Amino acid sequence: MADNASATSVVSGTESATAQPGFTPPAEWSEMESYKPFFKQDKSFDVAALGKSYADTISKIPVVPAKADDYSFEFPKDFPLDEAALKLEKEAAKSLGLTQAQFEGMQKHALSEYARMAQEVAAKAESVKAEFVKEWGPQKFDANLAKVNRAAEQFFGKDAFTNDAIRNNPAVIRGLFKIAEKLTEDTLKSGSGAGADSRPHGVDGRPILDYSKTTPGPSHA
Repeated sequence: MADNASATSVVSGTESATAQPGFTPPAEWSEMESYKPFFKQDKSFDVAALGKSYADTISKIPVVPAKADDYSFEFPKDFPLDEAALKLEKEAAKSLGLTQAQFEGMQKHALSEYARMAQEVAAKAESVKAEFVKEWGPQKFDANLAKVNRAAEQFFGKDAFTNDAIRNNPAVIRGLFKIAEKLTEDTLKSGSGAGADSRPHGVDGRPILDYSKTTPGPSHA
């Protein structure tokens, strides 16, 4: 503590000490490693150099933002940013005492990991495509894939296969293709076909019951 106090007093009086040619530092400074670099060859003490060193040291002291919301990072324009997740990351950074620079480093690492995963997904998609182009043939690939997509939408809904792990799964694609092959084009388009309920539908989309028979059910010609 005494050393810090001495350094502070000398730095705060840098100008006056520099202006005084006869300034003599305390004798013990010449034996202290922290002050030795500031003694010149003629044994005089370079107060200005000490002041600069002190200022540089202060500037390097890590500064933690006052609030979690004070952390900032500029993400790429096309990055699918999750605001809720980012808020939690800022709170975690504040709790851990991270500096702004450390927070930026954390986000840069996350971006590089996101890019790596995106490349892996793209490579997997290309691999699966090449597999089916070889299996179905280049001329049938687009038509067969369209059947797979229609079957998936017909039975599971439009958003059922947005997950890349499922969408790029060869076993799933083959299964849907087999289903599509057993169905007619009309079935894939409208959901009607052998075994389907052929009753007329009302405005609400539900079948209209046929009460001309003892047991209401599908109408038959």
